[in-house]
Amino acid sequence: MTSHSGTFAPLTYKVPYRRLNKLSRAGPRKLYPAQWLATWGLIVTFFGFLLAQSFWEDALLRFYAGMARPLGWSPESLSLLVFFLVIALFLIAMTLLSRRLRKEHADRFAFDQEVILSPENASLRISTKAIEYQVKGSGIYQLLRERDGVVIVAGGLMFLVPDTAFTDDGHRSQFITHLGGLLSNEARERSAEVLGHDG
Repeated sequence: MTSHSGTFAPLTYKVPYRRLNKLSRAGPRKLYPAQWLATWGLIVTFFGFLLAQSFWEDALLRFYAGMARPLGWSPESLSLLVFFLVIALFLIAMTLLSRRLRKEHADRFAFDQEVILSPENASLRISTKAIEYQVKGSGIYQLLRERDGVVIVAGGLMFLVPDTAFTDDGHRSQFITHLGGLLSNEARERSAEVLGHDG
């Protein structure tokens, strides 16, 4: 394969599903290392606490007894309080980590950017400022109806076309009719709900 100045020769390759699946698991660890470490550290700590409660119950009860006496509590009551407190703290921490991850994800990727969808030969061209897809009609597996639009399922990808994208019902029907013409017979059968309702 010879390279050219400023470009490269076309590449042909396959990526097995098992490799993609492995990448989908490794991706978050590499993209969000702090959150990944914090989440797993929290999980390990929580289950470590549960194991300690099981294996060293007598030792912990003696420890709780020393703390409970000045309060006038029984060791069992303090143990139960600590147990539920740790569960509550674990759930709060997991919720906060999840929110932080969603915020970082939203800050890193512009989800609200304008999308342009246009017909192109026997395919659809879906583009934003950052990325572009060309979805071949033969690659569309199914159309799904959502309460706020139509979902185009192609391979492992889903593209939502919101109802707000259409100027009126006629414009929407024209779009659905065009999509119906791109689909294979099998995909058309799977999409009967959308095509029947709008076609």
